[in-house]
Amino acid sequence: MENKEKAVLCKLCNTRKAFTHCLGCGIPICDNCVCDPESKFGSESTCSLSLCPMCIDDPAINPDAEPRKMDA
Repeated sequence: MENKEKAVLCKLCNTRKAFTHCLGCGIPICDNCVCDPESKFGSESTCSLSLCPMCIDDPAINPDAEPRKMDA
């Protein structure tokens, strides 16, 4: 008897199969919706981070994000 796993859909578009999870909030995301910035560690090391569009702008999650400006 085969154990077939049900495909997990992307939580953002709900149409494509998720291939990873956001490193910030943990939602499943597809290759079309994922944001992959490169973060620099040290003088020569880089690392690709899989983040959703909400977490990509959060400086607490993405060290390269710009701080958000508060509305006055």
